[in-house]
Amino acid sequence: MAQQQQQQQQPSHHKVALREDGLPRAQGLYDPDLEKDACGVGFIVNIDGIPSQRVIRESQSMIMHMEHRGAASADNETGDGAGVLAGIPHKLYEAALLSEECGGVELPAPGGYATGITFQDPETSAKTEEQFMKLAEENELKILCWRTLPVDASVLGKVAKSQEPYCRQLIAFLLVVFSVWVSRSQQSFG
Repeated sequence: MAQQQQQQQQPSHHKVALREDGLPRAQGLYDPDLEKDACGVGFIVNIDGIPSQRVIRESQSMIMHMEHRGAASADNETGDGAGVLAGIPHKLYEAALLSEECGGVELPAPGGYATGITFQDPETSAKTEEQFMKLAEENELKILCWRTLPVDASVLGKVAKSQEPYCRQLIAFLLVVFSVWVSRSQQSFG
């Protein structure tokens, strides 16, 4: 009797007819036969558009608290990954290019360059980068620097560790922009 009273108190839009498997019955555009398990997605933003490390820290916390971030491999230690899309951290890259690995290259102003991360086979990386640089030049891009990204391989499962790529970052910009930048630098320091 208490159940009947509770059902009568609920608004009619809360009554959902369920199938035996617990999913709602087909209604409108919804078809339970099209249901799929999906990885979680979350969004953390600074609505003002001002870059902040807080966004990265909160994104990391969100990812760590998501119960399901992707499929697990047979070793139950290797997932299919999770990531964060963020703006280019100009100050970090500026310091990286001034490092010994990049030969003290000066980074252009924000918006004046592009960056990418490549996942390479460690045994063929030199040839891969050589071919990439050739392709870049053919498309009027100047590669300023290749750098090896720091990784923490201690968190990888056995399967992932056996297939771990060589992670390299490149920083590039258009040769037309490069020419203007070089001539301005020469005028400033000449």
